[in-house]
Amino acid sequence: MGCCEGTEAYRVPAAGTVGKELRMARLFPERGGSLVVAADHGIFGVFEGLEDVPETVRQLLPEGPDAFLLTAGMFRRVYRQWAALGRRAPAVILALDAHIRTSIPKSPQSGDAYRLLASVEQAAAMGADAVKVVLVFAQDSLEPFALNMESVARVVREADRLGMPVMVEPTFWGRLVGEGTPVEPKAVAHICRIAVELGADILKAPFAGTPEEYRPVVEHSPVPVTILGGAKSNRLEDMLSSVRAAMSIGVRGVVFGRNIWQYPDKAEVMRELRAALRG
Repeated sequence: MGCCEGTEAYRVPAAGTVGKELRMARLFPERGGSLVVAADHGIFGVFEGLEDVPETVRQLLPEGPDAFLLTAGMFRRVYRQWAALGRRAPAVILALDAHIRTSIPKSPQSGDAYRLLASVEQAAAMGADAVKVVLVFAQDSLEPFALNMESVARVVREADRLGMPVMVEPTFWGRLVGEGTPVEPKAVAHICRIAVELGADILKAPFAGTPEEYRPVVEHSPVPVTILGGAKSNRLEDMLSSVRAAMSIGVRGVVFGRNIWQYPDKAEVMRELRAALRG
């Protein structure tokens, strides 16, 4: 049979599939794990180390992150730094939603609400390589949780049509548990599976337990698992050791914010992370 004969030669993938494959290739390097800088925290107010987002972006871009995670509103303020870099610019992931816990910034959680704040179409028009949505478990009533699930599914449908990968961040931020509460690896496995069932192309998940306890989360996921950073680690070496352990069981990268821009020497942290991700 010739090189172009047979049914395989005539199978043309849908346009959305082509777009997703090309964008996913930009997010994950050929060697090592993906290093994503999360800088979308400002939707909840001012965070130490992220007071001036354009300046933080300016400092970190030369360190070669694979991608930045930003809100659509902030990317409008910094996109010229990407334009200036041209082909050397990192990928862009835009956060589309918010889990709203209080109406007073930086105050204790008083409830659970969820809203989409931007669309996949808007992200595509802005040149994004992926979008991110949260899937919040332990919310204080079924109604906001149901809306959250429905919205994630709607984003996935729109993203399929436009060829946009969807990163889903399953978390236990709901009022019944509260952000920062330790979780078990089996619980992480459950929430990751639900995110995949809704159509996630990438998982941004908590890293819990020992590497061996966490291994099934990675092995049973049909999509890349990346780990979130959470609160800043007290010791840089502890954070790097955790990253190396995650990589040893097949995690595909990190999506870190405070564990990068809350350290005094951000460039050093980026270099150390890159080395840890390469194994």
